[in-house]
Amino acid sequence: MEKEGAPLELRLLGELEVLRADVRVELPPSRKTRALLAYLAATGRPHRRERLCTIFWEIPDDPRGSLRWSLSRLRAIVDDSDAPRIIADRDTVAFDITRCRVDVLAVRALDAKRLDRISTPLLAEAADRFRGEFLEDLDLPRSHDFQSWCAAEREDLRRLNARILAELRRRHDADPETALTYARRLVHADPFNEDARADFLRLLMRTGRRQEAESQFESAERLFRELGEDSADRLRRLWRSERVAAGTRAAGLPPGPGTEPAPSPAPSPLPFIGRAEAIRELIDVVDQAIGTLKPHLATVLGEPGIGKSRLVAELAGQARGRGVRVLAGRSYDTRLGAAYAPWIEALGELPEVEAAADADRGRQRLFAAIASKVSENGRTPLLLIFDDIQWMDGASGDLLQFVLRSLHGMAVAVILAAREGELPDNPAVTAMLRSLRRDHPLREIRLAPLEAKDIELLVRTTGCEADIPRIVSLSGGNPLYALELSRSLAEQPEILPHSLKELVRDRLERLPADAAEILRWASVLGPGLDPGLIEPLCALGPDQFVRALESLERHGMLYPERGGGYAFSHGLVHQAVYTGLSEPRRRLMHLKIARLMRAKGTDPLLVAHHATAGGDTEMAVMACIEAGRQALRLFAHDHALLLARRGRHYADDLPEPTRCERLIDLAGIELGASPLDDAGDISARLEQLAETALDHGRAECAWRCYKMLADIRWAKGAWSDARRDTLHSELVSRVAGDGERVVALAEAARCLAMLERDLDTAGALVIEAEQLARRNGATSTAIADAAGLLAAYRGQVDEARQQFRLARLLARQQGDRLSEFLALEHLATLEIEQENWTAACALSAELMALAARIRPGSEQPFAEALHAICCEARSQSGDLAAFDRAMNALRSADSKHRITFAAVIAAQVLLDRGLIAPARRLAEEALEASTALNRRSGQAWALAMLVEVAYRTGEDKRPWQDRLRLLADGTLAEAVRRRAGAALAEPAAAT
Repeated sequence: MEKEGAPLELRLLGELEVLRADVRVELPPSRKTRALLAYLAATGRPHRRERLCTIFWEIPDDPRGSLRWSLSRLRAIVDDSDAPRIIADRDTVAFDITRCRVDVLAVRALDAKRLDRISTPLLAEAADRFRGEFLEDLDLPRSHDFQSWCAAEREDLRRLNARILAELRRRHDADPETALTYARRLVHADPFNEDARADFLRLLMRTGRRQEAESQFESAERLFRELGEDSADRLRRLWRSERVAAGTRAAGLPPGPGTEPAPSPAPSPLPFIGRAEAIRELIDVVDQAIGTLKPHLATVLGEPGIGKSRLVAELAGQARGRGVRVLAGRSYDTRLGAAYAPWIEALGELPEVEAAADADRGRQRLFAAIASKVSENGRTPLLLIFDDIQWMDGASGDLLQFVLRSLHGMAVAVILAAREGELPDNPAVTAMLRSLRRDHPLREIRLAPLEAKDIELLVRTTGCEADIPRIVSLSGGNPLYALELSRSLAEQPEILPHSLKELVRDRLERLPADAAEILRWASVLGPGLDPGLIEPLCALGPDQFVRALESLERHGMLYPERGGGYAFSHGLVHQAVYTGLSEPRRRLMHLKIARLMRAKGTDPLLVAHHATAGGDTEMAVMACIEAGRQALRLFAHDHALLLARRGRHYADDLPEPTRCERLIDLAGIELGASPLDDAGDISARLEQLAETALDHGRAECAWRCYKMLADIRWAKGAWSDARRDTLHSELVSRVAGDGERVVALAEAARCLAMLERDLDTAGALVIEAEQLARRNGATSTAIADAAGLLAAYRGQVDEARQQFRLARLLARQQGDRLSEFLALEHLATLEIEQENWTAACALSAELMALAARIRPGSEQPFAEALHAICCEARSQSGDLAAFDRAMNALRSADSKHRITFAAVIAAQVLLDRGLIAPARRLAEEALEASTALNRRSGQAWALAMLVEVAYRTGEDKRPWQDRLRLLADGTLAEAVRRRAGAALAEPAAAT
């Protein structure tokens, strides 16, 4: 840290900077930590810790710990030992603004309503504070509250900046050169201000800058056409009048002071300079992989522009020269959340796999096909390179781990490059790296700034004749900064821009109007440029478009990629161009892109990104819904959950009943992606949404809410609540459509059958659902499942087996994994009741495979418990450790109906082995769980087991028999009735 006690200054207008005694202080790499400092300083008031956690750390496991960590980093920067500026207690956090300068607070202190009364020097000082957009490049797309606050601040400050510049322009009317300076800045800050644009063109013409005026008119005309032809017509009329006023001789005037220089030739490929130790380490990783025939990994970490991409590109070239097969891909910021994006770039495209009704099997086929494609040359050493993994999606990380597990006996090296400071903001990648460290050798390589001699050599290779020592000093060892500085100083030796973004923007201003326009659209679209998508946005003819692309390539702003696309020469170039756009124009461009992408059927995630940035909330919500459903189909549950939460944030701004309908759609995605332990919040929202839907006459929406509520209750073992919600669903469906009515009738029948209550009513509901389904061509897995439960209850085993198989088939065809699991569970329990242990083992194994691919809940431990006990019943190995582990997990899930069945079956198997004590404990547990559910068959079966235990131990069996007799006098499932009768008549025969 710089000298303690020196004056402190915070600059928020532009890129965030902290200065002590006018010397820039290095900030923490974490974007959230920097955003926290800016938020505390700009608001200038205390904030509750809970509120800060909500704003910045919505998803992490320990938001308070993250807040404490960030505050500790900030204290090291802004605090003095005798005078802390971070003021925090148990409840609140604040930044003491009384002892430092904050630029945004200084400009807000001006009386915006009385700018005409403020002195010119003071106004000019305020204008100079606007180095760029408020908190430029400090966006947190996942922190919606911060992003909304930041967008509002940017718009408010943009308007204030425009008013200040307009006042300064007015005061310098007698000095055209100075007036032009402020007019130029004004059209940049407020590009849609017709009066400001017209004034700017007049000043350009009157100061002899005709060529620049022509270029500015072309750019402005294209921009104003986005607003409408009226605006463009007014601009054209003004331009004609200005040309007449300038006189006919204007067409022959020599270029004025603002004439653009000829574009510089495209830079030649640069040699690899420095990083000798780093490249040796990476080559060593490849050699170890070849020598051991096992995967070896390395991460390359460093700040933006430090040379990570150039280093891995050099490694790829050297590896190819040694006969190593190289696959390389990159993640992109605006594509965050798009599943498998870096793999698509590495492989060209994902392999097509045969469609599968079982979505889990489809994922396995996809992963296996990719692994096969990666390993197609099995004897050739392989180098996998993934750049910018700080933006990698979770599905790509899962695929990488799967591929590494599949490449047995192959020489595989994996290099992962990332911005180290941004890795903690991506929990999925952080978890992936932890797993990789645990399973494979993983070396970390951190790139430090290049040495001065290497920077000097790098600059000399560009042919730059500028002040090399200045470039070496200013670049700070960052090769990208050095290259940009060398290019800028070669073109304008007398001007030294104060930041890299200003360098790029200066280069942008010297581009032809068409080329600059393409670059702006490309910056809004993202890092890559699809010519077929951007051409209709720019409204250029084919020849103009091609010439403009050639100009961008010649100026080194874009470079061609495989497949006919283009990419920015560096990510920071992209950021500099994007942040140079004003907020109003940026929104308009995002909106046009979103509409075009939606019409073309582009990735819904990208549509959501652009629609949100463009202010079309409903389009953004619908895109989140579509992308969330797609993520569920691709098994990317983390991404689906993220999209659902993002969609909820957007949907709150929609009017009713649209808001209610969209939130129900999003709740369905959330329910399909999140663990049931987290379903409490979803349940509360669904209950409220059901009431709202009914208030607005949306019966079909209320029906969906009650159906999802019933699903949650069933899975959680709250059977009474599930019955209530199922009957609510059936009641509401009477005024809904026929499709909803069929499902509601079938679900109600299945509910009553599982509860073993009102079975005659359940049978009638099944018949009614079947008749309605036949009339309307509708289907429901619940019809067959309910019919199977009723047949099993009556002891009609073959009929029940047939119905359960039909229910499973229908569920697989519909891609409904939860319904498929339920049907398969009923089929497995049927075979277990019949003691068909071989069939039960096979079905329980299928249950385990299916459970592994659905949301976390009781399904996985239940399937594992059944499989363990079925295998024990068949093989009599005596090893029950797997069963004990599964039962403990099932108890943690607190699914009483599944605990009942697993425990009573295990008790029966253990009794057959003569293991009396554990059988007693399990039977008692089954009795307790089934009593809590008030399910008669479960209680009777558990009591029959306890009668048998008492008989085996010589204890008094009559208390158990008395309780069993009370239950046996009522209705019981046929299989349980036989066991109960045997226990009452002759206990020894109960099993």
